[in-house]
Amino acid sequence: MFRLAVLCAESFERRKTLGVVVEAYSRLAYVGAHVTCCLKDNHNAGYAGRMVPGHVLCCSETDHLQAYADAAFSASFRGIPVVGQGAFLAGGCYAVTARTEEFEAWSGSSTRYGYWRADLQKQFNPELDPDGPFYELIWFSDCEGTIGSEAAVDLLADFREHSSTYRPPYEWYGETFEAFTRACSLAADSGLIDFW
Repeated sequence: MFRLAVLCAESFERRKTLGVVVEAYSRLAYVGAHVTCCLKDNHNAGYAGRMVPGHVLCCSETDHLQAYADAAFSASFRGIPVVGQGAFLAGGCYAVTARTEEFEAWSGSSTRYGYWRADLQKQFNPELDPDGPFYELIWFSDCEGTIGSEAAVDLLADFREHSSTYRPPYEWYGETFEAFTRACSLAADSGLIDFW
């Protein structure tokens, strides 16, 4: 089942329990910036004051994904048109299509995800070089935002190039590496990776 564009109370409770969910989508249709209906139930007041236009994330379509990221992570946002900005970049909405494939790459503790990501950095990009491997994932929020298709193409190349040299200290690190390889493969196909 596709995630609702506006998080309902049940989803919010799940996120509080799990920490972070990372989902990848392929073959999405770009809708762009639109406000279908800005009501109390779907107005994202927390973001409205931190980007312009303020209602760019007020979409109530259940088959839409809202693309956004902290402005500090613009390298990870590549492939998503910027339709609003401030402290956050907004990319408008993407619609799920009949050809869209969804994959959950991570659902769990933000801390454990952070440990895995720190291991990637230690092994492949310790200086956090913007041109180095996995930069778009290492220098990105661990709890919310969207990675665009162009950034996913670069990440997929990194995952494929380094799969034979990655030395996971724990079995689940290797499983996570494989899951993110698949996530990047999907997102590279006209999709995105959504952290929530």
